[in-house]
Amino acid sequence: MGLSKLSEECKNCPFVSRCKHKRMEALAYMTETQVLANAADPSFENLAAPLLRETMTIMVNGTPTKVYKDEIEKQIYSQLYSGLGLKLGS
Repeated sequence: MGLSKLSEECKNCPFVSRCKHKRMEALAYMTETQVLANAADPSFENLAAPLLRETMTIMVNGTPTKVYKDEIEKQIYSQLYSGLGLKLGS
């Protein structure tokens, strides 16, 4: 976050109220500990994304196996639409 003001050149200009190209001067930067902490930390949402994927248990050669549901859907759609010449999920 920063603190700024209208430049001296613009303050003295007779068209200051109608001008759309005003110049601002930076006075200071305000640092808040919470803002800096959020900017410095990596996004925990991205780190947890693989854990949030929905799983399901299917039988493969008589053995229960956990798989990701979106991977199964991708395989099903690719087999369903393979005859149409579409490149789904590739």
